[in-house]
Amino acid sequence: MFYFGMHNRMHMKVHKKKNLFISIKLDTRRARPNGKFPVRLRVFRSTPRKQKLYTTTFDFTKKEFAEIWETKRPAQDVREDRRALQALLNRAEDVAYGMEKFDFDIFETLLYDSEYESLPLGKLFDEVIAKLQRSGRHGTAESYRAAKKSFLAFYGEKVSLTEITPEKLEEYESSMLSEEKSPTTVGVYMRNLRAIFNSHIDKKTIDKDLYPFGRNRYMIPQAKNTKKALSREQLRALAEAKNLTKEQEKARDFFLLSFHLAGINMKDLLHLKHSDLQDGKIVFYRAKTSKTKSTRKPIVTYLNVSASDLIAKYCSDGGYLFPVLSESDSSREKHNKVKRFTRFVNQHLQVLCLSNGLPPISTYWARHSWATIAMKSGQSLQFVGESLGHSSSRVTEAYIDSLDHEAKKSFSKQLDLL
Repeated sequence: MFYFGMHNRMHMKVHKKKNLFISIKLDTRRARPNGKFPVRLRVFRSTPRKQKLYTTTFDFTKKEFAEIWETKRPAQDVREDRRALQALLNRAEDVAYGMEKFDFDIFETLLYDSEYESLPLGKLFDEVIAKLQRSGRHGTAESYRAAKKSFLAFYGEKVSLTEITPEKLEEYESSMLSEEKSPTTVGVYMRNLRAIFNSHIDKKTIDKDLYPFGRNRYMIPQAKNTKKALSREQLRALAEAKNLTKEQEKARDFFLLSFHLAGINMKDLLHLKHSDLQDGKIVFYRAKTSKTKSTRKPIVTYLNVSASDLIAKYCSDGGYLFPVLSESDSSREKHNKVKRFTRFVNQHLQVLCLSNGLPPISTYWARHSWATIAMKSGQSLQFVGESLGHSSSRVTEAYIDSLDHEAKKSFSKQLDLL
């Protein structure tokens, strides 16, 4: 006998003529390795009596499923999942109730054929967004949401993945650039779209000949890497700036703390816990790579006097090292708090820098500045890359502030003296 937890009449529709009952259920018979249970599409016919369960791409804990599906008013951070499940139910109902005579085998064929028959771009983006939301990758989900909005505004709400050609991508890029959107933004959106193409080629739901990216097709623009780094002198001027407001002092201090901790970004900085402090050093995993547990490596950063003083100045009594996040926060709340705090730091930093003759910097400059100074101090590319948590030396090179050009210029002057 099947057990699926609470029966939710709110999301079950009945077609009396065909005696059909279609619903979304959580299959709690066996948990997956991640501790969650698979979500099934249940189709029940009363006469003759038969039930069949269909696999979906969703899995949730009992608590998550209740908060997403078994409530009239889901919270903001789970509404993407709610919409995705509702879309699945709606599609199943359209297929089942559109059949002249219901048959389970025909229904299954039509359901899965219709799922990717036209590959509507908006729906494909929604599926990825919902998956990212479930895994707590809210920043990436926002990137996909912005890309979806941009593509649908240009191509139309009903555009299909199969309609996207190299020529259409060139038109989109030209339009974006004419509207003064940056090549970086275009590149981010295009890489999101490319990931969706690759996913469906892997699933064999689209022919690889329709792939629009690559050589002799459409090449994603490579934005010119504008490296942003402060010199030692500029960092010293920032550290010694006078007549700061309390907000400017706090923004300046967190920027310098990021710099002294080997360019740690704000998200990782705010996620540090007291347990990450170990014998004069900080040991942590980058949030960006926390999902790849099999290959991720801990980042080890030793504390200098400046970093220790700043930590002592701002540390909290709670589990987190700094009083910005809370253990009770949901992943969405943590994401939003990090965004707000980063915005706070950037806004007050820019005002402070303008009044002190410095460039209008942002938090990202701390990371670039640390990498540049480390390289100019003679540290190896491998050392810098490991300290920053990079996956390859090529990624590290993008952080170095025109080091090669300065080295060439200096060497040229030396030759001139011979």
